[in-house]
Amino acid sequence: MRFDPAAPQEEKLQHYCAVAKAYIDAVNAKDLEAILACYAEDAEVHDPVGQRDCKGKAALRDFYTGVITRAQMEIVGPISGSFGPAVATPVRARVPGLEIDVITVTRFNDLGLVQEYSAYWGPNNMRKTEEGRITDGG
Repeated sequence: MRFDPAAPQEEKLQHYCAVAKAYIDAVNAKDLEAILACYAEDAEVHDPVGQRDCKGKAALRDFYTGVITRAQMEIVGPISGSFGPAVATPVRARVPGLEIDVITVTRFNDLGLVQEYSAYWGPNNMRKTEEGRITDGG
């Protein structure tokens, strides 16, 4: 995706939203290279915030190698932007036996690449599942 740092904010926001969606699509496709292509070389991932932090493409490669073996993600509401280089995305993540409601905040650098990805979720956002059905309101 091409990015023009001199573009009006509306165009930048379209780019940020497109990258957020492309990231989810790449996770679901289990496409590690497409995931990493969204990120700056020195990017940081906090998933979940306060528990696990990764910095730099090598650490992100290790982290996402594990993620794509078991996770599927779905955008469950509008991707929201503002007047700066960031978007928030409501996501439902599914891993074997769990469904997790997550709010992600993705901050971009001047080249339109992800500089920081923060996933906000905790014990109150997780539900046990059985055969794809929610069985415990957690």
